[in-house]
Amino acid sequence: MSQDTRDALREAIAGEVGQVTGGERGRNLLAAVQKHHDKYYAPTGREKIALKEARDAAEKANDECERLDRELSHYDAQVDRLEKLKLPGTGRSLHASRSTRRI
Repeated sequence: MSQDTRDALREAIAGEVGQVTGGERGRNLLAAVQKHHDKYYAPTGREKIALKEARDAAEKANDECERLDRELSHYDAQVDRLEKLKLPGTGRSLHASRSTRRI
């Protein structure tokens, strides 16, 4: 097979493969994905510092949310307990008594 024939065959196959993968749009999509991947991963596949820092920040924020949820639950329990306390001789709760004083 001559070099011209090989080149023509190679171009024909490349054209068919290009059409199958979406042509120019497919190549642009793959390039965008590769660019995004390269932003966060080294050529060895390891995470780059920016991704590790973002992952660490997300984990820290999640831990803080869990801590605040526990704190809020504790606060809600204290409010519930306070509402159940009755002022001696009045039959009103301490919480209701305080809220009427604000008015």
